[in-house]
Amino acid sequence: MLQWQEIITKTFFTDQAAVIQPPKIILAGKDVFEGEIIYSYRRDGSKDAYTEGLPVSVGYYEIMAEIESFGQYYGAKTESQLYLTIQKAPAPEYEPVRVSYPFTEKGAKTTILPALPENAGEIGNPYMDIHDPDSLLDRSYSFSSDLETLCFYTNRNPCTTFGKSAEITITIPTENYEDIALTTIVTMEQGELRPNDFVFSMEDTAYSGTAKTAAFTPA
Repeated sequence: MLQWQEIITKTFFTDQAAVIQPPKIILAGKDVFEGEIIYSYRRDGSKDAYTEGLPVSVGYYEIMAEIESFGQYYGAKTESQLYLTIQKAPAPEYEPVRVSYPFTEKGAKTTILPALPENAGEIGNPYMDIHDPDSLLDRSYSFSSDLETLCFYTNRNPCTTFGKSAEITITIPTENYEDIALTTIVTMEQGELRPNDFVFSMEDTAYSGTAKTAAFTPA
């Protein structure tokens, strides 16, 4: 007799066949089962035939188990199904892609995005979140259909933006992992200064025979 020790269980996607607690095998006296338990599965609620083995992909499944005849015993099957849920694996964490450009440099930029896991499965519709409080970037962003490159535009920024950053995060739903976030941090570095980056000012332009104070301040 085969009897599940639990009828509902969960595990996470690993790209390998699910690992479950085997059923209890009840034999007469002190006999010990040393054979192989044969598993089969189908999608929960499906009327399809069972597939031999244990599932790999994320989803909900019904699991059956059986053993073949051995010694004085006939083969046997579990009388009920084990209900298995394979959940999405936690999203891998990626270090941000960091790029820098002179604050005076305006134009299109392209960066290479980190590769997604090969076993990510079907890719959903990605979306972007922009954090750019200093308006360092033009409001034009895009990524390639294969999610390998990110395109954006930098503004021609004033010198006061030196050292400041903007963040572009692409969130990607996948079949086998929780949503994956790829972040690019764009930082303004020293650029060639221009005359209109500064404003000339003097405390008093009227001649009075005394020294005057003049100053250049960022525009």
